[in-house]
Amino acid sequence: MPIFDSNGGLRRRCNPPYIYKYPHHTKQILGISYAQFLLLVKQEKLRYKERQAEAEAQKVRINSTGGGRKLN
Repeated sequence: MPIFDSNGGLRRRCNPPYIYKYPHHTKQILGISYAQFLLLVKQEKLRYKERQAEAEAQKVRINSTGGGRKLN
């Protein structure tokens, strides 16, 4: 069953969260359908990646990217 890893991606785990194990209980627990829940998860993954990219762009770097030691 899919869950999030620390990078916002999906990975498999032997002990899945309840909602993935019992998708038919989603309406009772969250008040939305399982399809809506999956859409919400997908949208949040995209927002997470956007926030990470924005934070990376605003990061102050001492050495510019690609500015390491040249081989030749």
